[in-house]
Amino acid sequence: EASRLGITLSMAHVNHHMTEVADADEQRVRDLAAKLGVECEVLHLHDDNLRESEGASTSIEARLRDERLRLLKAAARRIGARAVALGHTATDRAETFLLMALRGSGPRGLGSMVPVLEVEPGMYIIRPLLHLERDEVIGQLSARGLEWSDDPLNSSTRFRRNRVRKEVFPILRAIEPAAARVIVRSAELCYEQAELLDTLTKRELASIEPSPVVVVATRTRLIPAAEAVAEVEDIAERLDAAGCDRVAYKVCASFD
Repeated sequence: EASRLGITLSMAHVNHHMTEVADADEQRVRDLAAKLGVECEVLHLHDDNLRESEGASTSIEARLRDERLRLLKAAARRIGARAVALGHTATDRAETFLLMALRGSGPRGLGSMVPVLEVEPGMYIIRPLLHLERDEVIGQLSARGLEWSDDPLNSSTRFRRNRVRKEVFPILRAIEPAAARVIVRSAELCYEQAELLDTLTKRELASIEPSPVVVVATRTRLIPAAEAVAEVEDIAERLDAAGCDRVAYKVCASFD
C-alpha cells in the first residue's frame, strides 16, 4: 500500500521506561517492523522527574506528550521524513475537546487535535485514524487477526484523560450513543471558526499601514502561565508576519 501511494514508511517507538511491560512493548514493535520489512528506531525517554508521582499527574501527562513529540520530530528530521503519523482516533479527539473545555479553552484549543498540522516548516503531524472511533480501530485489527497492545498507564485514573474515558464517557454514551461523533463535530466547527478568524484578522491587518502594535494580556487561575505566554507569543508572531513593523507584548502577573 505504501509503495502504491509513493511513500516510504519508517517506524519509531518511544520507550518511557515507566511500566514493567515497557521493554516487552518495545520488542513487540521491533518484531512488527521486522515482519513488515520497515526500518524501526526506538527512542528512549529516561527522566525520573517524569515518573508518576502523587498530585502531579496532569503535568506529567503534558510533559510526556511534549517529550514524545520532541523525540519523534527529531527522528523524522534525521531520516528526512516530512510527516509523523500518530494513531489518535475520533475518540481521542472527543476526549481532548472535553479536557480543553474543562480548562476554559476557546475555539483554537477546543479544535486543537486536527488531521494535518504543520509543526515546523516542511514537517507535518498527520492523524490518519482520526475519522475512526477507538472501538472501530480495534474491530479492524481483530478482523485482520492483528494483535495490539494497551499501555498500562491508560488504566490509571490519576490521569485526567483516563478519568474522562472511564468515568465521563460511559455517562455521555448512555445519554447519546453517538456522543463521540457529536463532540468531534463540535471540535471540527471550533477549528473552522479559529481558522476563519485567523484568515479575517490577517486580511484586515494586511489592508492597513504597518504600525507599532502592543499586545497586553492577563491570565486567570484557569490558564497556566506557560500557556498564557505561549498564546501571547503566537499572537505577536502572527501580527509580525502580517506586516506590523514593531510588536511588543507583555503578560501581566497573575493573581494566584
